[in-house]
Formats: sequence, C-alpha cells, structure tokens
Amino acid sequence: MTELLSIVLVIAAAYGAYRLARLIEPHWVSKDGTRFVCRGQLIEQRGGAPGRDHEYRVIVQDDGTLLAGRRSGIRIDPTPWRLVGRAPDAARRRAIFLLDGGDDAGRMLALRLPTSSRAVAVLDALVSR
Repeated sequence: MTELLSIVLVIAAAYGAYRLARLIEPHWVSKDGTRFVCRGQLIEQRGGAPGRDHEYRVIVQDDGTLLAGRRSGIRIDPTPWRLVGRAPDAARRRAIFLLDGGDDAGRMLALRLPTSSRAVAVLDALVSR
C-alpha cells in the first residue's frame, strides 16, 4: 500500500510541475513596448503548425512592420512581418497576434504574449490602424 501511495504522489508532483512550467513563459518588454521577447509559432499556408513554438525577439518599427527573429546559435536573423490581427478568443491571460510574412510561401507567425504586457497595447494600436 505504501508503494502505491508513493507512486501516486510522484505522478501528482510531476503533473504539478508540468502545469507550473506551462504557466511560466519567457517574456521581456521594453518600457515603450516596441521591443519584446515572447513565444511564437510558424503556421503553414494550410493552417497547420510545422513544429513547436520558439522564443522570438520582436522589434516594432515606425512604419508598422515588425522585425521578428529566432535565435540560431549566437545570431538572430530578423525577418520583416506585417501584423494581420489579434485572435479574439485566446487562452486565459494570453494575447495571440497573427503576423503575415508577405511572401509566396504563405508563411504566418502567431505570437503569444501575456495580456498584462506593455507590448499588447502597442500591437493593438497597430491592428486598429
């Protein structure tokens, strides 16, 4: 009986650690909200996601385009993106923004930010423009 209880406690602790890890996401934002780090995932033209989400570093430029880059080793290769819109029914305490690559491949990028981030106000202002 003690072994069964030990196994149940280990499984419960692992599940609790998993849930806690899902709540904590890397996020940093500058004071003006135009530079930030968040999680993002590429979306194929047919709507599927080709892989898992990654950490993206994003810079909002004055003309409304966004430079988003993923770290590859030491380098970050930013790519220009155009903000398309905000997902209306995102997960709890998360804002999801959709970016268009503007190329023939039909690449899109979904950025996930906490709703309390200063960058959400900046991106919402770009969506309304």
